[in-house]
Amino acid sequence: MRDQALALLKAGHAAQAQRLLTPLLANAKPDPDLLKLGINAALMQDDLDQAWQWFEALQSRLPDLDQALARVGSKLANRRGARFEQQERGLPAQSAYRAALLLWPENPDARANLHRLAHQTATLTDLLPSPELASAISELSQQLQRVLRGEPPEPTAPPSDSLTDWQRYAELAGADAPMPPTLGLLPRIAAHLSLPMVYESHADLAAWRHRYQLGMQELCADTAAPKPDRDGLKQLAWSNFYLAYQGADDRDLQRQYGTWLSQMAAALRPELSAPRSLVRSSRPKVGLISGHWYQSTVGSYFASWIGALATAPVQVDVLALAPNLDAFTRAIVPHGVRLHELPADPDRAAELLHAAQYDLLIYPELGIDTRLLALAALPLANLQWAAWGHPVTTGLPTIQRYLSVASMEPPGASAHYTEPLSLLPGIGTQYRAPGALQHESREALGLPPGPLLVCPQSPFKIHPDQDTLFAETLAAIPESRLLLFASERPLALAKLRRRLAQLFAAYGLDPARVIVHPMVSRPRFLSILAVCDLMLDTCHWSGGNTALDTLFVGLPMVALEGAFMRGRQSAAMLGLAGLAHAVAPNRAQYADLARQLIATDRAAWRQAFAAVQDDFGALPALREQVLAGLV
Repeated sequence: MRDQALALLKAGHAAQAQRLLTPLLANAKPDPDLLKLGINAALMQDDLDQAWQWFEALQSRLPDLDQALARVGSKLANRRGARFEQQERGLPAQSAYRAALLLWPENPDARANLHRLAHQTATLTDLLPSPELASAISELSQQLQRVLRGEPPEPTAPPSDSLTDWQRYAELAGADAPMPPTLGLLPRIAAHLSLPMVYESHADLAAWRHRYQLGMQELCADTAAPKPDRDGLKQLAWSNFYLAYQGADDRDLQRQYGTWLSQMAAALRPELSAPRSLVRSSRPKVGLISGHWYQSTVGSYFASWIGALATAPVQVDVLALAPNLDAFTRAIVPHGVRLHELPADPDRAAELLHAAQYDLLIYPELGIDTRLLALAALPLANLQWAAWGHPVTTGLPTIQRYLSVASMEPPGASAHYTEPLSLLPGIGTQYRAPGALQHESREALGLPPGPLLVCPQSPFKIHPDQDTLFAETLAAIPESRLLLFASERPLALAKLRRRLAQLFAAYGLDPARVIVHPMVSRPRFLSILAVCDLMLDTCHWSGGNTALDTLFVGLPMVALEGAFMRGRQSAAMLGLAGLAHAVAPNRAQYADLARQLIATDRAAWRQAFAAVQDDFGALPALREQVLAGLV
């Protein structure tokens, strides 16, 4: 049989050779020489799983592999890891890369691959020393020291005029670092208002908020008119995005910034800042403007508004800020609605909007796409409204109304906004459902057996107050594991993991009970949610899109109402779906409720998504509010 299989392999008939060898290799102690042939046959057909299964059998038969065989196995394991990554199976990929390095610790491809995934998930035990990493750390340290001394960065350093660069500064410098002197308008904003994504502790959060308040005072005290230059409104392309995740009332801070921003925008573009004359036409023009009219949270949330307004006696334009357009963009624009791609440059976009003479501009989100804030700070239409795509008041004097959701707002909600508040029923929209769910097993996804809790939020949404809820819930559900997801900012994720490990020690919990999955596409994300046992909603900033995704896959969740709308979305959805019993009355009962819900019958949860897909009259209410506002 060996000679026959070898002859087939030499003739290029790998499939026939594998069929011949498979029954021979199924016994308890297969012949090592036949195993080697089988591995070769499987590799020739790119059947990596079968090749690895036979390689593991070879290892058991030959515990002391020679170097050549070990390297073959290491390369095979690395190829399996790369295949898993292509399939968005991040956890099996990490395991495969580790196996590759056990066989050949110097395998350069496996080292690079494991290091990249470990960096993404902040799995510090897998971060391998390398000259490239040491060099990068050294360069970053030198650049930071130059900035702190008030010196300009080296020409090779990234430009210091973007949110991303200053975000790195905030993560690295600490709340007590001096604010570096800067000359440009955007760097000045960033120097005063940068915030980290994740905080080390409650004390760290408080220190950063104090720094932010002082920075706001200094920024607003500088009322010198900016000099118009070729960058124009780009100098104002900044968002206080991370402020709202601190869990406090941000109305006054947002009002200060909004007032200052409008003053700066008017100084940069005075010809666009004069109040518009209220000339009414027989068919008013309404523009829905966003940089997120594509397959995204904002797109899925607010696409139904386009169709709803298209049935009103108004001209509806979808204004998509370039370059973020895709097939989804065109699919959500019905007949009779015009789609306009606005230039990515905010000055050019502002000029076109001003010239178009809109009666009403609606910004579904203000705070995510930084360019939109510079536009909204100017009176580019007769009326300008904002909605809860980023659920915090804009603070802008140029926004005349804020659209929100009645079921999600607490009593006295108007005190949280600088704008007059208008409320819609239901969830305020008719949510666009994801595509068909792709069912996979836990084993295929590389997830462990046993009770699996998931918190599918980005790390910056996990407030230090949430840590105790995690610890108490893990303690209440023996053998349970908590699944988190990686971030595009590994340093922030590393802070979160360190913060959790410190608290877990006080509860006698093993930090290894927290699993971090690499980032995945939305279809794979939904598949992962579907095999979990319970979603833990976060306090202060609850799930919006993630809560809807959780209901879509029929996964039970435990929620807790916050003080502001941004911490009450999941609870509102559960109430609308007849699942209000899954909302904990207070923090003390969160863990016990989670313990009860993990054993709940999932039949009612499978019906919940259909319940919240009902618009509850939100779309007719939107039409009525728009028509009334245009009168």
